[in-house]
Amino acid sequence: MAEIGRLLTAMVTPFDDDGEINYKKARKLATALINSGSDGLVIGGTTGESPSMSNDEKIRLFAEVKEEVGEQAAVIAGTTDNNHRNSIELSKEAEGVGVDGLLLTVPAYNKPPMDGLYEHFKAIAAATSLPGILYNVPSRTSLNMDHATTLKLAEIDNIVGVKEASSDPVQITQIIDGSPDGFRVWSGNDDETFSIMCTGGYGIVSVAAHIIGKLVKHIGEKNVLYGSDCIWYGSPQDQIQAFRTFQISDELQEKHGYPKMTPELRARIFGLNATRPYGINVDEVLKRARHDVIEHRRTEYRENPDPHFLTFGPKTRREFLANLKARGGSPV
Repeated sequence: MAEIGRLLTAMVTPFDDDGEINYKKARKLATALINSGSDGLVIGGTTGESPSMSNDEKIRLFAEVKEEVGEQAAVIAGTTDNNHRNSIELSKEAEGVGVDGLLLTVPAYNKPPMDGLYEHFKAIAAATSLPGILYNVPSRTSLNMDHATTLKLAEIDNIVGVKEASSDPVQITQIIDGSPDGFRVWSGNDDETFSIMCTGGYGIVSVAAHIIGKLVKHIGEKNVLYGSDCIWYGSPQDQIQAFRTFQISDELQEKHGYPKMTPELRARIFGLNATRPYGINVDEVLKRARHDVIEHRRTEYRENPDPHFLTFGPKTRREFLANLKARGGSPV
């Protein structure tokens, strides 16, 4: 079984023009990501559009990617949702095709109490011998798993870590400080990696830097998209904010031939490329939108934004800790 390293890449799932999974391209992408420095791959997570796939498709995808990368890298399978029994069965099937670990995501919509979350993940862990990584992402699930529940789950032998995307520095620090030896914390947001690593975090489940550079260079800027559902629902606002400021360094651009992240390229990845699978004529949509009341309001807001969303507060870890100490342990 491959070691679960520090840099895990949340891999997108390639689809063909008919909306079917392109397993050949998935293998090629997996190899490219490992060659670019990733220690492991998270397959079938939300970045991989897991809600769009059947269980059979997921299992085949897990198997093909693991067969492709072998022991070069760990394959972490996203096997959980808000269906408890299905999560257990899919986790057992994933173990059967040779994956190295499971991503155990807080269920969306149901909003169980903390005791319910504990029992949910405890039962999944008991059904398999694979190591499990918890995933707390309240911006998507509408439920934050508190630090006490995470630490309680950390006592289960084969729950080995957590991907923390709560964006709550106090909670994340409490998990790092209170967890048993060997329990690891991966940052779930690229823009929070530095601060989490500074407080004792282990690594990052990333979707950026080498990853975006490789995708755009080798697959083409017109063929990379955040998720085909973005055209209907948009992307999570926190990820939009991070992506607006994300840039591939000049050094990586020069060394590997990666593209510069221009506004045009960002627009393609976060929306325009998602129009192709649905046969949407962008020019026609934009033409109609110019006469839309909402579009007029948006234009007015761009010209005179209120509120302006400027960021205040501590900008460094040192400033944050000083503020925390001054307030008696409360960030606000």
